[in-house]
Amino acid sequence: MDGVEGVEGGEDGEGVEVKRRRGRAIGKEGEGEKKEEKNYLCRKRLRMRRRIAVMMATLAALVGCGAQKFTTLSPDSFQESIKDADIQLVDVRTAEEYAEQHIPGAVNIDVYADDFVDQCLNRLDKERPIAVYCRTGRRSASAAEQLRKAGFKKVLNLEGGIVGWIESGKPVNRAPANP
Repeated sequence: MDGVEGVEGGEDGEGVEVKRRRGRAIGKEGEGEKKEEKNYLCRKRLRMRRRIAVMMATLAALVGCGAQKFTTLSPDSFQESIKDADIQLVDVRTAEEYAEQHIPGAVNIDVYADDFVDQCLNRLDKERPIAVYCRTGRRSASAAEQLRKAGFKKVLNLEGGIVGWIESGKPVNRAPANP
């Protein structure tokens, strides 16, 4: 009965104009209740969407935390960490930068090399911790993230890079000065 109009009895015996659509009466008398019900359902859907959004954000955060990237350490903490014989120390700067000065015991694998991750996989043990550094900490942060994604278990990054290391008075191997 789509679109049928008629008059039904209301309170006090007065007729109330009513439209019927698909078996439901809509008109002046039931309009307020219908609008309330519609508003209630809209609010309920909105709350449900918010709950879903919060759950999705929480899930994304938990997944992100589960795949923690790496740990950034101060020069003092980094120095203590690399005293461990199990640590693999990697300078991720260019070969030229490495030749100028580097932390004693470091191997050089350039993070800008196209095969950086492959070199690391071939030369380093994924199960042993890795400590990385660069000049100021940006490249090594990128390297640390790549290493974690490649499956290396524990990756440490030097805060401030070799610049911060030197400013803290830590030892470096320097290239001989040219006369």
